[in-house]
Amino acid sequence: MIKVGQIRKTKKTGVVFVITLVDEMTVCSVDNQGNAYGSTLANGLIEEISDVINEYPTWQEAVNSEEFKE
Repeated sequence: MIKVGQIRKTKKTGVVFVITLVDEMTVCSVDNQGNAYGSTLANGLIEEISDVINEYPTWQEAVNSEEFKE
């Protein structure tokens, strides 16, 4: 399940990103290069293409973590 505060890494390219917003239609994220994304991709597809590295209570804590800064 996609949740705000998750640090995820794409399986194919290895891009590390944090989930910043989840609602019925959209999942927003920011990667560790500073790029922000809004996606209408199904949550299941995001789960298929990436793995959870860690989870934090808020996206701000996730962005400040060591895993995100790698």
